[in-house]
Amino acid sequence: FADTAGHWAEKAVRLLASRGILTGYPDGSFRPDQPLTRAETVVLLNRMLGRSGVPGEAAAMQEAAYKDLPAGHWAYAEIMSAAAIQ
Repeated sequence: FADTAGHWAEKAVRLLASRGILTGYPDGSFRPDQPLTRAETVVLLNRMLGRSGVPGEAAAMQEAAYKDLPAGHWAYAEIMSAAAIQ
């Protein structure tokens, strides 16, 4: 990610990206000084724990769906999967 060059977290970002935990944005940036969203946090934690969003789990949780999370959201399955953990 070109926007992490010289950033204090550059080494950690590179390491986590090499392990597939961080992927950055579609435009190729990482945006290291931008706060993480709820969706990004959940996806990051799921990847660190070796979990992935399972569409079946998401479907099972629809009755508890978040009002601000449309089913078409890029992290919908990840968030709903994490919400199903007990």
